[in-house]
Amino acid sequence: MTSTTNDQLINDIEMDHFGCSTHRLSTTGINSCVSFIILLNHGEHIFMEHRSDVYFPTLLNMENVRLCFENIAEHICRIQPQSDVTGIVMLGGIDNQLRSSELQKCINEVIEIGVDSNDTNKSRHFKQLFNNIICNDVCFNIAPKGKRGIESITGEPCFDLIVDKYIGDGDGLIVVVQHIKKFVTSDIIIGVLAIGIKSNNRWFIIDKYEAKNNQDKTERELNYLLDATNHFCLRAKALGAVEVQGDMARYLLNYGKTVSKKQQLILKNPEPSNGGLATYDDDNAF
Repeated sequence: MTSTTNDQLINDIEMDHFGCSTHRLSTTGINSCVSFIILLNHGEHIFMEHRSDVYFPTLLNMENVRLCFENIAEHICRIQPQSDVTGIVMLGGIDNQLRSSELQKCINEVIEIGVDSNDTNKSRHFKQLFNNIICNDVCFNIAPKGKRGIESITGEPCFDLIVDKYIGDGDGLIVVVQHIKKFVTSDIIIGVLAIGIKSNNRWFIIDKYEAKNNQDKTERELNYLLDATNHFCLRAKALGAVEVQGDMARYLLNYGKTVSKKQQLILKNPEPSNGGLATYDDDNAF
């Protein structure tokens, strides 16, 4: 794999925003939030939405979750009305957390029931969402360890999400960069998961050095780091990813570390026509 666009700027989608691009998109710090990546016209355009827990209903049930998808479909229509949904990736949330588990259950039930293709009250984009699921895991992160309060937390997970059509030897990749933060002052990347936009091939890499590096870490922190690494490995495998070694592993890890540096996630001006960034419509939010 090669990357030919290290100097390209990235549209950084902030929390509770959405946007669309023909090139690259990213969003950062996904913990209890849920990220939605929508491939339009087989990746010709990429739509991304970073939805915080505030924008999910207090009471989670199938009807409210359907409204969430209708809201997302409306955002797609606002930016790319003529496009077709050809893939959707849903990632985020915290494992063993009741709210994330309830959301996952509702999403699974909504997907299983689907939507009547003849229902004229539902939009085309809404109907297409349920027929094009690529990944669906809203319990992706390991639970934080320690009492609440920054100084007492042993470690807290989050991930950055990058969609880059320029890498992967023409395939383009959806890249998940898993962090463990709040080791008092550090931010550790423990692994990278990649999904091919065109091929749908899936790979992941674990940074074994970080899992073994005990410099400036307590035994409690090291144990949590090991647990988090094993958790990431299990979630990646559950999504059908294969662990890679050698040159490909080094490439994915280096790419993830480079792109995840906050100073390199630069917010561009909105694209002049159908792309760019938009905020949520608060009148339609939950």
